[in-house]
Amino acid sequence: MILQCFECFDFKKRLWVFLELMDCGALTQIIDDHRGRYDEDFIKYTMLRTVQGLDFLHKRGIMHRDIKSDNILVSEKGDVKLADFGYSVLLSNEQKNRESRVGTICWMAPELIMAKAYTSAIDIWSTGITAIEMADGQPPYISSP
Repeated sequence: MILQCFECFDFKKRLWVFLELMDCGALTQIIDDHRGRYDEDFIKYTMLRTVQGLDFLHKRGIMHRDIKSDNILVSEKGDVKLADFGYSVLLSNEQKNRESRVGTICWMAPELIMAKAYTSAIDIWSTGITAIEMADGQPPYISSP
């Protein structure tokens, strides 16, 4: 569900981060290799594991805010895990939504693009766009001006 971080430390003014190995890499490369030619079962499984990862985050009040194929990693064993939490944010009782504009444009929910207050539902929108990307080989509007 979520990429595991084993250790991180500063050594000789460099940050070293040791993460779980996901030997097939990002879902983006798999999509490029297959050009959107997947059977429905592969898409369902990948989306199920992605939604399970989001459920884990959302139950803890965390929004990922940058769900896309680049941030979904796959292993040879069939593991599918969320990664890259650089835009993630923790929600609280005092702040149940956000307004800052972060993420990757083709995967952004409309409320995020319009800089309106949004909730963790934006992660579900981005997951849907990723499902379309898997089926079609690219997200909608990627080549629009």
